Amino acid sequence: MIDFTKIGTEEMFLRPSKLDRLVVCTMQHALDLEIDEEDVSGPAADTGSLVHSAVAEFHMSPSVDEGIARAWAALTANAHKFPLSDSNEARLFLKPYLEDPRNLRAKVHAIERLVKLTLPPHETDPTGQPVVIQGTLDQIREEFGQLWVFDLKTGKPSGFDMIHAYTYQQAAYTLAAAAEGFPVVGAKLIRNWSYRHRGAALPSPEGVFLEMPFDLETAGILLDRVRVAVANLRAGKIEFGPGHACTFCRHGGLAACLPEARRRFGF
Repeated sequence: MIDFTKIGTEEMFLRPSKLDRLVVCTMQHALDLEIDEEDVSGPAADTGSLVHSAVAEFHMSPSVDEGIARAWAALTANAHKFPLSDSNEARLFLKPYLEDPRNLRAKVHAIERLVKLTLPPHETDPTGQPVVIQGTLDQIREEFGQLWVFDLKTGKPSGFDMIHAYTYQQAAYTLAAAAEGFPVVGAKLIRNWSYRHRGAALPSPEGVFLEMPFDLETAGILLDRVRVAVANLRAGKIEFGPGHACTFCRHGGLAACLPEARRRFGF
């Protein structure tokens, strides 16, 4: 039996990648609590993870040439960790990344770093416990003397859709990086698909680097929605949020999740 009062605590911390769904549909979050993350992976997710492992090898290397060699080697060496990945797709994502001078000369201060953010509870939270968010951010880069959180994305949604789909995730990573002592000013996405989709000539393909439209202050304002959602869950107030997110929900939309919610939570 799930103890909803522990959601968002040290014991059941929130993952940045799930925050957008949490604020839209607390029912989806509640239904997901007993699902093992390894059981819900797929070809796209595994391929993206394989690309991330190669990119991490590149940026952790002492030189560009060695980094490129280690990145390509990682695609083969790490394939067993992501059994559903498509190695050919991974190569198509990695190649233009390693050809872009902006990535080759990037000043990376952190790569695949585990970070934690603790938010104060919302005033309606019956437990009065802080809200704990923990995850692994992709990169922290320096550009023109400023530090930014960077996140590599291999999905196909438009840049506009990506910015809005990953707002809560990136706001959390930005605040978490600041809490860890990095004086970051904001976040940017690397839309890897743009290298292939737009076909623009390097080094300036359009739509690859997308700046998130918030700073540290507004990131905190955005995450107020997370605090409210956690307060509702801790109070046992679980709500449905039908809409566009149902298209990608593993529970199959209202026709499937309504009966499941009744069965599991007595709705």
